[in-house]
Amino acid sequence: MQSKLIYLTLILCSLLQLGCKDEFIKHDLYRIWNNRLYGYINSDGTTEIPLQFAYALPFSEGLAAVNVGGTPNGYDMPTDGRWGFINTAGFFVINPIYHSPVNDAPPFARDDVGKVLHEAYLFKDHVAAVRMDDGWQFIDTLGNRLQKNFTPESCRTLKEGLMAVMVDGYWGYARKIKNQKTGRDSAIVMHIEPNYLYPVDFRDGFAVVKDRKGRKVCIDKNGREVFSQYRIESQFHEGMVAVRAKFKGEPINELDYRKFSIMDTLGRVWFPHQFDEIGYYSSGLIPVRVGSQKRANDHKQFSDYDGGKWGFVNRDGVFIINPQYDYAMSFEEDRAAIKVGNFWGYIDQNNSWIAQPQFIWAGEFQHGVAKVLLGPSANDYFNHYAYLDRSGNVIWVEP
Repeated sequence: MQSKLIYLTLILCSLLQLGCKDEFIKHDLYRIWNNRLYGYINSDGTTEIPLQFAYALPFSEGLAAVNVGGTPNGYDMPTDGRWGFINTAGFFVINPIYHSPVNDAPPFARDDVGKVLHEAYLFKDHVAAVRMDDGWQFIDTLGNRLQKNFTPESCRTLKEGLMAVMVDGYWGYARKIKNQKTGRDSAIVMHIEPNYLYPVDFRDGFAVVKDRKGRKVCIDKNGREVFSQYRIESQFHEGMVAVRAKFKGEPINELDYRKFSIMDTLGRVWFPHQFDEIGYYSSGLIPVRVGSQKRANDHKQFSDYDGGKWGFVNRDGVFIINPQYDYAMSFEEDRAAIKVGNFWGYIDQNNSWIAQPQFIWAGEFQHGVAKVLLGPSANDYFNHYAYLDRSGNVIWVEP
């Protein structure tokens, strides 16, 4: 009990340290939960919407999907009840009339907002996909249904004007069109035919997908295959993508084939293929791994290498932060999650610790806040989720 009081005191003290202005802090609302009910706090840790929903999704474009009347399942999304959309004041803007997303239907969220979150329920570009009695439908931010010329089996959300949709078991891309008289969104129409195995969002005008034969290809927004001379190994991010050596018209050995470089959206490779593993380019830096040993071919393994250390290079391949960490994530909002031994912490771009390695898991910063899973040093809160501010202070901890 005493350790719990000490930890709560540290939380309150950290709240008092807030107040300085920061370009990354936008005072968005963040989900909190207790006793299987969900509500929202702001980036100061102040409760803005009390715990009252059976489940709640993140805010997007000022609206958040919440479940009422469902059976609370803790971290898991209820399969019953109904979904509607609230504003940042906690009032329903679109009444709860929609069904839960199908839990076993892909895709699931990539940013850890729920174990089985279907991204379609996040508004993007004023459009969301929702499940109704007659299947998946598209709505605008007023709840008006948009017409469609296909029957989707699953959906993601709009990214760069295109939405990944599943039709007849394969994924393609749809776009929205406006009514020429009113100028309002009126319909969602198929733009790139469903010919792909997995849902992928467009980034920087491109998507790296797998076709019906299982080939990994990069397509542009018209569905044309591009950059076929490279083995592209990631999605684009801030105009850069991870690639391995050329495989057309240029002899390479096995070691070259395994090493990474980066390529821009014009097809230019920025430095020789020299790194064992590589993250995505962000804020001018790229996390890379060097000094590891090649692993025997094992398709069950995520990486081709064991051991080594991670550091950060600029887009010319020059080390800015020397390799010294056991794992490194890309920088987001001038903060990068770093692993030392079994625990994660955060550094800034000067390689100074913002939060010492102490977390079991660490997420990326978004609008001044990062979600973490507390480690043994948290005493009674070991293995509980928490939110950190950009100074490394805890602003909320899971009860």
